[in-house]
Amino acid sequence: MLLRVHNTLNKIIEVQETAQLMHISFTPAGRKILAVLGLSSPLVEDRRLQLPDEQRTAIQVSPFPPNLLPQHNIGRHLTRAVTLLKNIRNDSHSVCLVDAAKDGRSARFSVISVNQMGSIINAASVSDSNPPRAEQLAVALAL
Repeated sequence: MLLRVHNTLNKIIEVQETAQLMHISFTPAGRKILAVLGLSSPLVEDRRLQLPDEQRTAIQVSPFPPNLLPQHNIGRHLTRAVTLLKNIRNDSHSVCLVDAAKDGRSARFSVISVNQMGSIINAASVSDSNPPRAEQLAVALAL
């Protein structure tokens, strides 16, 4: 099956401008710049939600140390992993580990959520080139 899509130059310009406005709207500094310029991105504002307090306090995100590449500081990474796993084994029903990994040079990510014993809860593959969206999907799989 062959699918061809033809867009006019104006449509491509419009989509690119919208994407750039959305991208810059994700940070407070970006929103301030847009406000100074008299621009807005209602698409982003409409999608932003505040989590209820009970959900926000239930999510614990531990900070990651610098140099996260697996080939650097192997001993430190193993020690940290063992410590984290010891801490989460005490709470068997509310712990879920998530990850998103890019599939080579393609615009695809593999996302997964596992329990504290390493059993897969959910896994998916997503066509996207945006790492934050892939990470958000991994968290959504865990929820």
